[in-house]
Amino acid sequence: MKTAIIAAFAAASMFAGSALAQSTGSTASGQNGSGPNIMSDMEQSMMDENPGMASFFTDDTMSELRGEDEFKAAWDGMSDEDRTRLQAACESPDMNDSTFSRGTLSLCAQVKAANAG
Repeated sequence: MKTAIIAAFAAASMFAGSALAQSTGSTASGQNGSGPNIMSDMEQSMMDENPGMASFFTDDTMSELRGEDEFKAAWDGMSDEDRTRLQAACESPDMNDSTFSRGTLSLCAQVKAANAG
């Protein structure tokens, strides 16, 4: 009887652990767009603070940037305040490939180029 209770407890612990791992909302740093949740907490925060970011991407996964003309149209459509905020976010010292996806890093590269030109 004790063995059955211990086995049931162990099985319940395994299921609870995997459910907890799925609900934490974070990803491994090197995933860059794979897996069920593609954004790190820092990247999600950046997107929350810059809601216009989504307009630069082709879909909700935010993994593929729009073409050059569409990028320019989205950039020009932003207010000066929104552009400045996005530029500042892209200048963050935390902006690196272990924290942000390739999509966000590519966006920031284009933002920097648009700011330089």
